[in-house]
Order: sequence, then structure tokens, then C-alpha cells
Amino acid sequence: MLQTLAAGGCAALLPATALAQPQAAARPATGARTDILVGRSSALSGPMAPFLQPLHEAHEAAIEDFNAQGGIGGRKVRLVTLDDGFDPKRTLENARRLVEQDGVVALFAQAGTSQVLALLPYLERSRTPLISVYTGSPALHAAASPWLFTTSASYADEIGQIVRNLVSIQSTRIGIVHENNDFGRSTLPLVEQAIAAEGATVAGVQAMDSSGKNATEAARALAAAQPQAVVMLAAGPPVVAYVRAHHAHLVVPLYTLSLGAGAQVIRSLGSDARGLAVARTTPPPRRATTQITRDFQASMKQRGLEPDYDRFRAYLDARALLEGLRGQPGPPPPEPTSPAPWRASGGSTWEATSTASALASGTARATWTSR
Repeated sequence: MLQTLAAGGCAALLPATALAQPQAAARPATGARTDILVGRSSALSGPMAPFLQPLHEAHEAAIEDFNAQGGIGGRKVRLVTLDDGFDPKRTLENARRLVEQDGVVALFAQAGTSQVLALLPYLERSRTPLISVYTGSPALHAAASPWLFTTSASYADEIGQIVRNLVSIQSTRIGIVHENNDFGRSTLPLVEQAIAAEGATVAGVQAMDSSGKNATEAARALAAAQPQAVVMLAAGPPVVAYVRAHHAHLVVPLYTLSLGAGAQVIRSLGSDARGLAVARTTPPPRRATTQITRDFQASMKQRGLEPDYDRFRAYLDARALLEGLRGQPGPPPPEPTSPAPWRASGGSTWEATSTASALASGTARATWTSR
């Protein structure tokens, strides 16, 4: 769905098809030998850490709840987390350590287009599945890796809905501001293609540094092009910088992707978040219309956490992971006497017959299968 933000809340526009303190250090693998280990490399430090922290909290909540209910055949699932500072080089180094030293059976919840692209060759070489990523970049779909399993809508899905909505309200001159990195550059053509497909016009395009330092210049340049709306392709710190610059220099609607307006961004913007329209890829987290939504709300309440969109998406991703682990045919995998016991026995891979959205609707099913 698309949402427009108002002071103190969100109002739905139309249906779509489809952060707290950073942690300071990596978490050691302290689980018992019978634990099933899953690896996560993420930014626990650096500028992106506060924006990812709500996701981490929801992952851990879902896994704690699962273990409290007995885990898998009495065995607990443990998340082994290493800090990559949102640096693709460190992401790859962490993956090697997690697989080759810690013996994780899968990697999970990698954020960042550049980070996931850096991992793809290693996933193939090590025959390691990566479950759930926080990017919908077309570059990942083009790579067609059999070891990468996404759990939500692609950027193309979100962008198509955004542009259709704009055209439906007669906003046909559309400006684009994009982060000047792999994510922004690979996503820009999707917006241009969607605009052309809907018979609209690109009014102007501006690149923005990932720090947001040139946000004001980008907003001024777009204002000179006189767009009727602007689509922003950015995540983290530059979102805050550009939204404020946009309000100062333009008086047209501003739309962004689901990952561009997380809870930490909204908190940082305060009243400046008013009017920002956001594509959403999950059901509303506060509407207890499904069992998994009720589970999520109860889990967040137990931990004193806000049941927001960021945490709901991450909770769904963790539940998809856990359903896949539970769906492994046969008895639970052996104790980790080799680095990758599930892969060692014939090259096990992830077969997901659902997505996080299907989980939310109660129709999810996911299993491991051997190739």
C-alpha cells in the first residue's frame, strides 16, 4: 500500500499489489552445541546502525518466542551476529567467519544492495542460503542466484504503484532524487521506465550523496525543473536531509520506498515527516486481523517495543526463516560437528513456497530441500 504521513500517524492512500542505540560489538556464538545457528551480518555501528536496530529487535523477539515454544525438536535457534558497519567488504569477511568458523546453516537478513551483491559469489561457492534481504534492487533479481531468497516486494513493485498513484491524481511531471550509490543508481532506471510506461514525463533527476550533504542543492535543482511530484530513492541519513530540503524548496508531493521511511527516520524528522508518502509492503502492523499480527503485537508489548512497520517486516522475515527451518524433512539436523551439516549432506538449499506477505495472511509454507 501507499501511505502519506501526518503528524502523529499514517493515512492509507491506496492498496498495493505486491532506531534505538546501536550495539557496540559483535555477539559471540555462545549457544550450546545442539543449537541451530543462523548468521547475521549487520550494521551495529556507524550511521546506519540506528536505522537497523528496530529490525534487529524484531528478529530476536521472533526467535526468542519460537524457542520458548520448544524450538525444533527441542533444539533452539540461535542468531550469531557480527558488525559490518554497513561496509560490503566487512560483510563478506563476516560471512566467511560465520560459515567457516561458526558453522551457521544459513545467513539471514542482510541489509544493503552493495552488501548483498558482495555476498552472491560467496553464497555460490559455499553453497550457503541467504534468507531475507533489506533491498529490492533489480541487480539482485538479475543475478538470479539460487542461494538468495527474498521475502518481500521488489523495488519495481513499489515504484510501479507509486507512479500509477501519481498519474491517477494528474501528477505527470515527476522529478527523481536518488542516492548516489549502487542502490540509487540501479533503482533509477526502474522509476524512469515506470514513468514512461504510464505516459508521464521525467521532469529532472538529481543524485545525492549518501551522507545527505548535498540535499539542499539537489532540492533546489529539482525545484528549478518544476515537477508536480518527486520520487526519492534513498535510505537512512540522506532521507532526513532531503525531506527537510524538499520542504524548504518545493511544495509538491514527495514519495519514497518502504525502506526509505522507517521508524527512526520518522522520529528524526518529527513534524517534517508530514506529507511524506511511503510505499508499504506489509499489512498494517496495528490491525489485529491475522494470527501472526496478533503474535507480533503481543511480542512487542511483552518487550515494551513499538509495533511499527519496520519491526513487523523484520518479525515476518524471522518467522519465514523459522518456518523454513522447521520444515526441514526428517529429524532435526545433527549437532554441528562439521562447519555446515545441512549443506554437507548433499547440498541442502532453501525452498520457500511463500513470502513474508503470505505468512502475514496465514498461508505461508517454507521447507528445506536437498538438491
